[in-house]
Amino acid sequence: MKSLAANYYRTLIRVDNLSKVVNPAQCGSVINLLNLFILVKKNKPMQEYIASRLSENNKLYPIHIIIDDRGVTLKQPGFFNAKETTLLFNNITSVDIETPLVGFSTITIESKGESKIPAHGFTKAEVIEMKQLILSKM
Repeated sequence: MKSLAANYYRTLIRVDNLSKVVNPAQCGSVINLLNLFILVKKNKPMQEYIASRLSENNKLYPIHIIIDDRGVTLKQPGFFNAKETTLLFNNITSVDIETPLVGFSTITIESKGESKIPAHGFTKAEVIEMKQLILSKM
């Protein structure tokens, strides 16, 4: 029988679109392999936010907002069709948020070529975090 190390001579770890090829003989132990996994996991290339299903117009298919290194992607899934809009950071002119005292918050992203793109159904903390993240990358 082949040894366990021979079977897993080349282990591929994929985390959030990052990949590393690891040779377990060089790791020395399982603890070093776990440390490598934690190190790769910390480098998240994108943030994804999903609107609450309890909010208006998000009952069956909530809106997804994905913020990565290139820009912001808004996904509005549907039963027969879906709408996906990607805005690059250099095309975004402003980010506005509405946070009522009671209820869900709305984020509105304005771009150079298009008008306002609103997304409703997020918590106040999520909307503030999205705005800070987008403004820091602009």
